[in-house]
Amino acid sequence: MSGEALFKSIVSGENQSILGDIARSSLGFLSKGYEKAVSIRNARFDAGKGVTKVAVPVISVGNITAGGTGKTPMVRFICDVLARKRTPSYCA
Repeated sequence: MSGEALFKSIVSGENQSILGDIARSSLGFLSKGYEKAVSIRNARFDAGKGVTKVAVPVISVGNITAGGTGKTPMVRFICDVLARKRTPSYCA
């Protein structure tokens, strides 16, 4: 069984072994820590801490860690629309 298949069987609950139970419990525990970290990050963002303000409008597209979600075609579309009235700049 590949690592990915093993992971999926553990997370889905298909793997009913003691290893699967321990892994699911551990992942549940770790997810609480992740949830808390994200909550703290979001609260800091809402309070304006760590936020950089710029003098021009900014459009941010997508999550840079997730590939294959259609960000490039979306950026092209946005640039095409903006080019009708402005000179858009982009950073890849």
